[in-house]
Amino acid sequence: MNRKEKQTIRKEICTLLDQCTGCEYRISQGETPVYCSTVCPIGITMQSLSAQLIVDETKTSQKVGGTTTPINIGPWSSDEEFYLINHINFYKVGHLSARLNRLPKSVSAKASYLRKKFPDVIAQQKRKAK
Repeated sequence: MNRKEKQTIRKEICTLLDQCTGCEYRISQGETPVYCSTVCPIGITMQSLSAQLIVDETKTSQKVGGTTTPINIGPWSSDEEFYLINHINFYKVGHLSARLNRLPKSVSAKASYLRKKFPDVIAQQKRKAK
């Protein structure tokens, strides 16, 4: 799903929220309004639209060794950085991302960061590769 499609879905949800303020199915608990989604047709429509925006789990996981594992997100461990420094000149980003179980974009960004941080180490690894 591209950016424009997501934007149109969000706009539809906003218009539905505007309709929802005068909804007869709206439940109020004290001061805080609670929007029901199981009975109200507007709530059901909003749920179906928002479900389209949720990222599919298959896109956030990679197959590693025949099993599907979630992609690592967040700070890099020192072992991952060490592996990347030592293998950056030998393998392509696609292979490294599969091996580290990270997104290729993340591996590429980290590789450029490490090249700037440790230029001597990376240059030495390049000489060993030749």
